[in-house]
Amino acid sequence: MSKARQRHATLGGSPDDIEAAFYEALQTGDLEKLMGCWADEDDIVCIHPGGPRIVTAVEEALGLDTSATAASRAILDEYGNMSSPTILFVIDRLRRGNAPRPCVAIGFGPGLNAEVALFL
Repeated sequence: MSKARQRHATLGGSPDDIEAAFYEALQTGDLEKLMGCWADEDDIVCIHPGGPRIVTAVEEALGLDTSATAASRAILDEYGNMSSPTILFVIDRLRRGNAPRPCVAIGFGPGLNAEVALFL
């Protein structure tokens, strides 16, 4: 985990505190702070797996272990890219597995379009 990520991963606090930090990070475009809004001991990221290159790129860009994106890779392996509904399958897999929260969900659209959500 990068030093910047370690610094932000200690945000903790109440769900309201985490939500406020999440929106502040979105408004300022601070990706490190944004990704630090979830539990540092259980790094779980819900990625829309449009393909293995997308998942790998997110892992590399954020310094994530492959275990953090295991649900995204499993859905991609089992069902392939189903377009928009794919991320819902990943969210369901994490929910059924009682994944720790908060959890960051990242979706990608055409061009350079990205959506991010924080599940508390």
